[in-house]
Parts: sequence; C-alpha cells; structure tokens
Amino acid sequence: MNLTTQNSFLNYFTTLPEKYYGKTPRAMLSLLDQIDAQIVLFGPKDPKVLTMASGERFSKSFESEKPVMEKLRERKIRTAYLPVGYITPERALNYGFDLSKWRSNNDQATDVDMQKMATLGKNLSSKLHHASKVHVSHSNGTDLTFAIRDRPVHVRDGIIDQEDVSKGNYTESLPSGSVLVAPIESSAEGTVLFDTPQALLGKMLKGFTMSFQNGKLASFDAKENLDAFAGIYRGATGDKDRLASNSSIRRRANRALFRMIQGFD
Repeated sequence: MNLTTQNSFLNYFTTLPEKYYGKTPRAMLSLLDQIDAQIVLFGPKDPKVLTMASGERFSKSFESEKPVMEKLRERKIRTAYLPVGYITPERALNYGFDLSKWRSNNDQATDVDMQKMATLGKNLSSKLHHASKVHVSHSNGTDLTFAIRDRPVHVRDGIIDQEDVSKGNYTESLPSGSVLVAPIESSAEGTVLFDTPQALLGKMLKGFTMSFQNGKLASFDAKENLDAFAGIYRGATGDKDRLASNSSIRRRANRALFRMIQGFD
C-alpha cells in the first residue's frame, strides 16, 4: 500500500527542493518488483492544494514518473484506475458540482453491461482501423485534422481480456468506454475549442482553445483560468507542442482532444 496524505502531497509540490524531483524513486521501483497488479484510487481529496504550487513545479516533478512507467511496462503490471478518491465533498464544493449527482453518475457509469460496451467499441474501432485521416469539426469553431494511418486502435471497455494482453494493454479505468488511437505526431492542423469546462489543478478551465500549424501547437487560449494549463505547459519539456496522449496531468489538455472521437454510451 502506498499512501499519500494531503500534507505530504502539498509539501512535495511546494517545499521540497526541486533538485529531488529528478531522483530515481528507488522505494517505488522496489515495490513494483514485488507485485503483478495494482489499484489506483487517486486524490487529493481537496483540490485547493493544487493551486498552492506552480504548474512549472508540477511539470518538473513528473520527470520522476518516467522510470515508474517504464517499470510498469517492463513487468506488465495490470493496473486498474478507480477515481473514487476524486469524488469528495471538498472537490464538489471547489468545482461547483452536485456531490450526490456526481456520485450517482459515476456509479451508473461503472455498473454497465461491459460486454455490450465492448461490442460498441469494436464497431467504432473497425472504422478507425480502415481510416487514414480523422477530421473533427463542430459548430463551435472546432476544425481539426490529423492522420492515424496504420496506428493501432485500442478499445477500453472495462475488460482486460487475452486480446488486450496480447496487444500490450495492461491498464483499465473505471468508468470505462472509449476507443483510443495515437495520431501521427506531426500531422495536426487546425483548431479545437472545448466548450465543456475541465477541472485542472484546482480550477475550472473554461473556453479552452488550441490551434495547430504544421503539426505543432501554435497557440492556446481560454476564457477563464488559462494559467492552470499555461503553467504546466511552460514547465514541460520534450515534444510538448505535438498532438499526443499521455496519462500524466501535463498532457491532460491534449488527451481531452481524443474524448471528442472516443466516447460511446
């Protein structure tokens, strides 16, 4: 069991000297050598602690996650992500959510016919299997294209079966229900506007817009709380201006792009 409390979480992102962020997390790697499955419950329960640290510090701290992710892939550790640690009174109050409706929505989305969902997912994935280019458009101004060509398509249906294992898929999130495909990183062109607010680092990012030119992020803006994304982006390294999908928070805005073509009821 690996427990992170509110105070330890806050201290890690606010008072710990940044030089320690790049150190190899030997204790965690040792723990992963002893297990073959894990369940992640998420947190912290109060998102206000997320606003007490800069986005740049968050981005730097994520560098220490790389050897952990490599170990998970190396040992093929099955992982279930259950975001029950997010559904708290503190988060509901901070983001303006109705707690009872939030919990009910999560429970109903989890308690579904996963075999039926798997069938729907396979029908959608078959269309992407035979596609070379994706065009996402909407009356709100979204007009984005990117290539996928021969990239593999993954169905997330709440079930980790033998087919998933054979393809190297060892993780699942509940509630589930998505179809994932990684784009050709240099192919993105156009603009995407998110009219659904996104909870990010203790704030509600509203009216977020991203524009891509020649396969790179050319500009981004938001109607409210742009700093929640901008700080993380400034502190990130590598090909952060490429369209991609990643489990870490610094890629959350990019990952949201795919929800526009992933979701199915």
